[in-house]
Amino acid sequence: MRQPIRPMRRVKYLAAAGTLALMGMGLPAADAAVITVGNTGSSGPIAAAAGNESGSMSFNNNGSFLAVVLTVSASSGLSVSSAPTVSYNSTALTPAATYVYSDYAYSAVYYLNNPAAGDHPLSVNFGADILQAGYGAWEFGALSLSNVKSASPVAAAVTASANGLTSWTITSPTPGAISAGDLLLLGNAASNSIPNPNWTTAAGSQISLYYNGTPAGAGARDYNGEYAKLVAGDLSGANSDQVVLSSTQSRVGARALVVFDAIPEPSALAMLGIAAAGLMFRRRRGGL
Repeated sequence: MRQPIRPMRRVKYLAAAGTLALMGMGLPAADAAVITVGNTGSSGPIAAAAGNESGSMSFNNNGSFLAVVLTVSASSGLSVSSAPTVSYNSTALTPAATYVYSDYAYSAVYYLNNPAAGDHPLSVNFGADILQAGYGAWEFGALSLSNVKSASPVAAAVTASANGLTSWTITSPTPGAISAGDLLLLGNAASNSIPNPNWTTAAGSQISLYYNGTPAGAGARDYNGEYAKLVAGDLSGANSDQVVLSSTQSRVGARALVVFDAIPEPSALAMLGIAAAGLMFRRRRGGL
């Protein structure tokens, strides 16, 4: 026959469980999940079109988050008056970073939470001419992602245009915003003979999404889209939340870079506290 717990033991038990619950539930998340990459794809080079610059491809999404990078390179004559409309399955994506440089470079990163699963059209529409015929090309690429923090997916968004830069430091806008498990997505436009990928992290975590080393037109420049799944070895700085990118050739007219934030995972002690709280609740209901 089960013996009832004595009052003093009951008090000590509840006090210990309550202490564990408060300790664990009061702690912040210690680690982050890793953003995983599913299907990827690119449109291929798109030449200038009279009347309207637009492009479309079929993309098979198999993630809970969709990220798109877009680059335009021209020898001259580029004119982008407003950010393009990017849509997947007729649902508009949100711009995270856009940058136009002079009359020859444009780069942008867009995203969509909870995109439709399966094969659907992914389209980009500038709504007007942006390139002179024979003076350049543009392209866009997409990644299906999972484990992205949907409520606030952007950990950092940076744009730049400096030429001749071979080391580029990306700093968290708030301490700890960038962490291992996040995903970095970058578009380089109007580059001169760049390697592919153009940039690498400290741990070499860079993957090419698309690359065009021979855009149409005399003097037209290279472009590419690339991404990195950040690991601990990529991070530096006092808070371990800086990413230093390196390149041997980076004469780039427009760069748009976004770090997407991974969903935080509760620490081990936090999970212990939650378990203790649940056990305490069960004991109370059982009539301790």
